[in-house]
Amino acid sequence: MTMMMMMMMMMMTMMMMMMMMMMMMMMMMMTTIIGVFYRSDMKPWG
Repeated sequence: MTMMMMMMMMMMTMMMMMMMMMMMMMMMMMTTIIGVFYRSDMKPWG
């Protein structure tokens, strides 16, 4: 039982880390896209 609990905890931590990495990647992508838009002449917000 203890081994199963340890495995479950490890899986949960791995999933949380993967989710955090995905969120960080998405945030970086959004910032890069906004930066490209801001740098370009055709700004969507005038």
